[in-house]
Amino acid sequence: MENGYSILMVLFALALLLYAALIGLTRDVGLIPKMGAVKVKNPKRYAWQFAKTLACVALAPVVSALAGLRYGPGIGTLVLVPAMVVAIRRGIRFMRDVE
Repeated sequence: MENGYSILMVLFALALLLYAALIGLTRDVGLIPKMGAVKVKNPKRYAWQFAKTLACVALAPVVSALAGLRYGPGIGTLVLVPAMVVAIRRGIRFMRDVE
């Protein structure tokens, strides 16, 4: 099962993308955990920005899975860390736009 790492990463990314799509389509902040603790001025925009951030972060495991398929699971794991850092930094930019 040499492709197990890549399969697991793709499934994880698909689960995150499905969750992001659900939030993005419904624009319901009730789907975001602990949302009751925060007051936002525009909840629909916040939900949209959160969905974009989540979708961006979900791309990091996909990049890692592709590297794992090509070079092996060890390299795929090493690629996951910088890919996640880049995705989170990009997600922070998305969330800064929310009032």
